Amino acid sequence: MSERASEKSLIEKTLKGDQRAFMELVSPYRTRLIRKAVSMLGNPQDAEDILQEALVTGYRALKSFRGESGIYTWMYRIVVNKCRDLNKKKKNAPSDSLDSVAF
Repeated sequence: MSERASEKSLIEKTLKGDQRAFMELVSPYRTRLIRKAVSMLGNPQDAEDILQEALVTGYRALKSFRGESGIYTWMYRIVVNKCRDLNKKKKNAPSDSLDSVAF
């Protein structure tokens, strides 16, 4: 079975409620996705959290996957968007400086 046919089969199983099929679908890409998240966030723990969020998002949104790209490309985009969102959130969060702390 070709990679695309295998992907399609796993997507169909996932859409029927088979969570293990989704994990089998994305498992080959976990390492690459986590590396991307670490490179964007600079923090392995944040990267793990983002990957988990991205996997949940991907699972829930799989019905909207159109197949115009491979599943890796689709999941990569989800990870990148989640990393950007977190970086924006951190940038806009008020920082706790020593000057603002009352003793």
